[in-house]
Amino acid sequence: MSVEEAYQIDKDMNTDFWHQAIAKEMKNNAVAFRFLEDGEQVPVGSTWIPFHMIFGIKCDLTRKAHFIAGGHWTQASTNLFFCGD
Repeated sequence: MSVEEAYQIDKDMNTDFWHQAIAKEMKNNAVAFRFLEDGEQVPVGSTWIPFHMIFGIKCDLTRKAHFIAGGHWTQASTNLFFCGD
């Protein structure tokens, strides 16, 4: 299903379940990505990567949206490191 179809289901069912799931997922991803406006050029030093949404319904019937970005289209920064257990 597409984002447009998810919103159409909300409209048809008079709910906002998919809207809430999408908003939650995008809020969680806003710190990791910069989303360009239509027609905006990719900034120098940045790489455009494709993305899509995957939708699911959990066992408790809550909706879940997963933002999937094509990270394999770009190389990891050499400045990234992991400190943890």
